[in-house]
Amino acid sequence: MNTQKAPNYESCMEVLNRETEQVTRIAALQMLVRKAVRDRQWTDFESLMQDLGTIGAEFEILDRERLQVFSQFAGGIGRETDNRDFYALAAHFPETERRDLTEVYRRLKLETLRIRLENNSLLNYIRESQALASGFLNTVFPETKGKLYSRQGRATQPELRSMVLNQEL
Repeated sequence: MNTQKAPNYESCMEVLNRETEQVTRIAALQMLVRKAVRDRQWTDFESLMQDLGTIGAEFEILDRERLQVFSQFAGGIGRETDNRDFYALAAHFPETERRDLTEVYRRLKLETLRIRLENNSLLNYIRESQALASGFLNTVFPETKGKLYSRQGRATQPELRSMVLNQEL
């Protein structure tokens, strides 16, 4: 059994662990975004979206760093790669290191997939809510359905009217 560490093993593990931590932070913020949308806390929502933007930018930097580390490793073993073939690169590590790397990589990919699915469901919820509100307003105020134009040909906003809703069911 080879006990010598393969080149760049520590670099690979370090960048994968940092990416996993960042994805976990994104997931936690995304849960807060969902709660803010559900509770209609729009100031919290805006603040959280700014935080997500910042963390997303940090994640992009980490992802570029990961691609660079993998490219350097691939070059070091004399292999051309498109950086998406992680498991082919991991195969060049000793078994214990390969197992550690693939476990962290798999966890990263699963967490990323989970975030993507939750994000899609949140976007669907927002789209459906917007369509419902828009449909309601178009039904209540049919004259404002299309765009209105001024005499000069510029689009204008229809004038808003007060509306009283019965809040009892």
